[in-house]
Amino acid sequence: MAKFNIDRPRADIIQNADTINNYAREKDHIGIATTALQAQHYATAAAHYFAALEALPDDPVLHYSLALALLGGVRPNRHTQESITEIQRHLGEARVLPEAQVLSVLVSEDYGLFWQRYFDVPASLKSLVDRTNTKRAAEIVFHVPAPEARTWQELTRGNSGKVRG
Repeated sequence: MAKFNIDRPRADIIQNADTINNYAREKDHIGIATTALQAQHYATAAAHYFAALEALPDDPVLHYSLALALLGGVRPNRHTQESITEIQRHLGEARVLPEAQVLSVLVSEDYGLFWQRYFDVPASLKSLVDRTNTKRAAEIVFHVPAPEARTWQELTRGNSGKVRG
Protein backbone atom coordinates (compact mmCIF):
# COMPACT_ATOMS: atom_id res chain seq x y z
CA MET A 1 0.00 0.00 0.00
CA ALA A 2 1.40 3.39 -0.98
CA LYS A 3 1.80 6.12 1.59
CA PHE A 4 -0.14 9.29 0.97
CA ASN A 5 1.24 12.48 2.48
CA ILE A 6 -0.10 15.99 2.03
CA ASP A 7 1.68 18.99 3.43
CA ARG A 8 -0.32 21.46 5.53
CA PRO A 9 -0.79 24.20 2.87
CA ARG A 10 -2.10 21.69 0.34
CA ALA A 11 -4.40 20.17 2.94
CA ASP A 12 -5.84 23.65 3.63
CA ILE A 13 -6.40 24.24 -0.10
CA ILE A 14 -8.17 20.91 -0.46
CA GLN A 15 -10.31 21.66 2.58
CA ASN A 16 -11.22 25.11 1.23
CA ALA A 17 -12.11 23.66 -2.18
CA ASP A 18 -14.26 21.02 -0.53
CA THR A 19 -16.04 23.69 1.53
CA ILE A 20 -16.69 25.78 -1.59
CA ASN A 21 -17.95 22.72 -3.45
CA ASN A 22 -20.29 21.79 -0.61
CA TYR A 23 -21.57 25.36 -0.41
CA ALA A 24 -22.27 25.38 -4.15
CA ARG A 25 -24.20 22.11 -3.86
CA GLU A 26 -26.35 23.59 -1.08
CA LYS A 27 -27.20 26.58 -3.24
CA ASP A 28 -28.34 24.21 -6.00
CA HIS A 29 -31.11 22.66 -3.85
CA ILE A 30 -33.62 25.19 -5.13
CA GLY A 31 -32.83 24.45 -8.77
CA ILE A 32 -32.96 20.71 -8.26
CA ALA A 33 -36.20 20.97 -6.30
CA THR A 34 -37.85 23.20 -8.90
CA THR A 35 -36.85 20.89 -11.74
CA ALA A 36 -38.04 17.83 -9.80
CA LEU A 37 -41.38 19.48 -9.00
CA GLN A 38 -41.94 20.37 -12.65
CA ALA A 39 -41.16 16.76 -13.58
CA GLN A 40 -43.58 15.50 -10.89
CA HIS A 41 -40.80 13.86 -8.88
CA TYR A 42 -42.41 14.98 -5.66
CA ALA A 43 -40.28 13.12 -3.11
CA THR A 44 -37.07 14.47 -4.65
CA ALA A 45 -38.53 17.97 -4.82
CA ALA A 46 -39.62 17.84 -1.18
CA ALA A 47 -36.22 16.61 0.00
CA HIS A 48 -34.43 19.45 -1.78
CA TYR A 49 -36.94 22.09 -0.66
CA PHE A 50 -36.40 20.92 2.94
CA ALA A 51 -32.63 21.26 2.41
CA ALA A 52 -33.05 24.73 0.88
CA LEU A 53 -35.20 25.80 3.83
CA GLU A 54 -32.33 25.00 6.20
CA ALA A 55 -30.41 27.86 4.60
CA LEU A 56 -33.43 30.11 3.95
CA PRO A 57 -36.04 29.26 6.62
CA ASP A 58 -38.13 32.39 6.09
CA ASP A 59 -38.45 32.20 2.29
CA PRO A 60 -42.20 32.12 1.51
CA VAL A 61 -41.71 30.79 -2.04
CA LEU A 62 -39.79 27.79 -0.68
CA HIS A 63 -42.56 27.05 1.85
CA TYR A 64 -45.23 27.35 -0.85
CA SER A 65 -43.26 25.11 -3.23
CA LEU A 66 -42.61 22.57 -0.49
CA ALA A 67 -46.34 22.41 0.23
CA LEU A 68 -46.98 21.62 -3.44
CA ALA A 69 -44.31 18.93 -3.35
CA LEU A 70 -45.72 17.44 -0.15
CA LEU A 71 -49.13 17.13 -1.80
CA GLY A 72 -47.33 14.84 -4.24
CA GLY A 73 -49.77 15.23 -7.12
CA VAL A 74 -52.50 13.68 -4.97
CA ARG A 75 -55.68 15.51 -4.11
CA PRO A 76 -55.82 16.74 -0.52
CA ASN A 77 -58.73 14.51 0.57
CA ARG A 78 -56.49 11.48 0.03
CA HIS A 79 -53.92 12.69 2.59
CA THR A 80 -53.73 11.99 6.30
CA GLN A 81 -54.54 14.66 8.86
CA GLU A 82 -50.83 14.78 9.82
CA SER A 83 -49.83 15.40 6.23
CA ILE A 84 -52.43 18.14 5.79
CA THR A 85 -51.30 19.76 9.03
CA GLU A 86 -47.70 19.90 7.77
CA ILE A 87 -48.77 21.21 4.37
CA GLN A 88 -50.92 23.90 5.97
CA ARG A 89 -48.05 24.86 8.30
CA HIS A 90 -45.82 25.55 5.30
CA LEU A 91 -48.61 27.45 3.56
CA GLY A 92 -49.00 29.52 6.72
CA GLU A 93 -45.30 30.41 6.49
CA ALA A 94 -45.96 31.55 2.90
CA ARG A 95 -49.22 33.40 3.63
CA VAL A 96 -47.86 36.66 2.16
CA LEU A 97 -48.17 35.05 -1.29
CA PRO A 98 -51.64 35.00 -2.90
CA GLU A 99 -50.86 31.59 -4.42
CA ALA A 100 -50.15 30.19 -0.95
CA GLN A 101 -53.47 31.55 0.30
CA VAL A 102 -55.33 30.04 -2.66
CA LEU A 103 -53.59 26.69 -2.22
CA SER A 104 -54.42 26.72 1.49
CA VAL A 105 -58.10 27.32 0.70
CA LEU A 106 -58.03 24.54 -1.91
CA VAL A 107 -56.39 22.10 0.50
CA SER A 108 -58.95 22.88 3.22
CA GLU A 109 -61.87 22.75 0.82
CA ASP A 110 -60.91 19.42 -0.70
CA TYR A 111 -59.68 17.78 2.51
CA GLY A 112 -62.95 18.66 4.26
CA LEU A 113 -64.98 17.84 1.13
CA PHE A 114 -66.62 21.25 1.51
CA TRP A 115 -67.29 21.30 -2.22
CA GLN A 116 -70.03 18.71 -1.53
CA ARG A 117 -71.89 21.09 0.80
CA TYR A 118 -71.30 24.55 -0.63
CA PHE A 119 -71.91 25.46 -4.23
CA ASP A 120 -71.66 29.24 -4.38
CA VAL A 121 -68.25 30.79 -4.87
CA PRO A 122 -67.67 33.55 -2.31
CA ALA A 123 -66.57 36.93 -3.65
CA SER A 124 -63.50 36.73 -1.37
CA LEU A 125 -62.38 33.54 -3.13
CA LYS A 126 -62.87 35.12 -6.56
CA SER A 127 -60.82 38.12 -5.41
CA LEU A 128 -58.05 35.87 -4.09
CA VAL A 129 -57.93 33.93 -7.36
CA ASP A 130 -57.78 37.23 -9.26
CA ARG A 131 -54.71 38.23 -7.24
CA THR A 132 -52.97 34.94 -8.04
CA ASN A 133 -50.40 35.00 -10.81
CA THR A 134 -51.60 33.08 -13.89
CA LYS A 135 -48.49 30.90 -13.89
CA ARG A 136 -48.98 29.98 -10.23
CA ALA A 137 -52.69 29.28 -10.79
CA ALA A 138 -51.80 26.86 -13.60
CA GLU A 139 -49.13 25.29 -11.37
CA ILE A 140 -51.67 24.63 -8.62
CA VAL A 141 -54.18 23.13 -11.05
CA PHE A 142 -51.46 20.93 -12.56
CA HIS A 143 -50.14 19.58 -9.24
CA VAL A 144 -53.37 19.38 -7.23
CA PRO A 145 -56.02 17.30 -9.02
CA ALA A 146 -59.25 18.37 -7.30
CA PRO A 147 -61.64 19.30 -10.13
CA GLU A 148 -64.76 19.14 -7.95
CA ALA A 149 -63.46 21.86 -5.61
CA ARG A 150 -64.77 25.39 -6.21
CA THR A 151 -61.28 26.81 -5.70
CA TRP A 152 -59.82 24.52 -8.37
CA GLN A 153 -62.63 25.46 -10.76
CA GLU A 154 -62.05 29.16 -10.17
CA LEU A 155 -58.34 28.70 -10.85
CA THR A 156 -59.08 27.02 -14.17
CA ARG A 157 -61.80 29.50 -15.12
CA GLY A 158 -59.72 32.61 -14.49
CA ASN A 159 -61.07 35.92 -15.64
CA SER A 160 -61.99 36.27 -19.30
CA GLY A 161 -60.15 39.13 -20.92
CA LYS A 162 -58.04 39.90 -17.88
CA VAL A 163 -54.45 38.78 -17.50
CA ARG A 164 -53.68 38.03 -13.88
CA GLY A 165 -50.41 38.82 -12.10
